[in-house]
Amino acid sequence: MNFPPQLLPPLYDAIFDEVSWATEDEPTEELRSLFKFKFYLLISKMFKPRQSLRKGNPHGNENGDIIYAKPEYEIFHKLSSWSFNFPLRKQLVSPDELKGYQPMGLVMAVEADKISTFRTELKSLVEDP
Repeated sequence: MNFPPQLLPPLYDAIFDEVSWATEDEPTEELRSLFKFKFYLLISKMFKPRQSLRKGNPHGNENGDIIYAKPEYEIFHKLSSWSFNFPLRKQLVSPDELKGYQPMGLVMAVEADKISTFRTELKSLVEDP
């Protein structure tokens, strides 16, 4: 959280490169196959307007109502095969600009073959002023 956003692409590259290299570098085929992921499961936090939740629409609307805890989660969410959200039980102290929003948990499944798209979009996000 407390580092420049320009570090995000290299950090995510390192994580996904390590997984990829493990499919080649592990000493046995059995170990290599353990790293041949089909999906990545991500759990994060987001904020939805309380107003859209009261109207009986648990998903908000598609007009950008969601505020993601971290910018890269929006990319993951867009690329996810499926996702769902759930209310968080404990109310955390939120900044004033989030007073009208409900903190929600977000679970996403992203296919492994979409990670290259994620990496490209993350680099574009960070490079845009």
